[in-house]
Amino acid sequence: MKALKIIGAVILGIIALGLIVGNLAGPDTTQSEVPTTPEAASEPEAQPAPTVISDLNPVDVYLNLEQRGFTVTKNLKPGQLSWTCRQTWPSVEFVAETFGPEVDRASLVRATVTADGVNKTALAGRDYLLLVASVPYTGAQPQVAHDWLLANFDNDSATTSIGGATFTLYAPTQAFRMLTIQPSR
Repeated sequence: MKALKIIGAVILGIIALGLIVGNLAGPDTTQSEVPTTPEAASEPEAQPAPTVISDLNPVDVYLNLEQRGFTVTKNLKPGQLSWTCRQTWPSVEFVAETFGPEVDRASLVRATVTADGVNKTALAGRDYLLLVASVPYTGAQPQVAHDWLLANFDNDSATTSIGGATFTLYAPTQAFRMLTIQPSR
């Protein structure tokens, strides 16, 4: 009787082990799934969200600012590409950062204005942000970006999409503004 209990426990253990191994191996891929309705057969597959802004080249950001007196720092380590442009004046600092997977592709542009709030406010950086917002890419509409930025300069977390890129303006205080440009999702 004791031997039967041991044999039964061993068999149950083998079955449990088989179920665990079967689940770890994943689903059975020998059979293909067939859509059950004609509509299911014609539905397009979901496309992944874009990871770069179409034809936005980092050089179009940093060279434009460098020609206006900004210092440019480049980090060209594979997988960590970034370009930082900085200009500091008494009472206000301008920083533009561009990130991308390759030297000729950008996935994010972030421009900030930081003022001391006493002698200067973020309004001192409005023209700078307008310049960054006009960066060229496929579908860019510089005048639309310009008008949107002017209309929303004091609206925190204002967002719009223009030609495949999403613009977001952060305005949490009188002394700080940040504009981000990234692929629309």
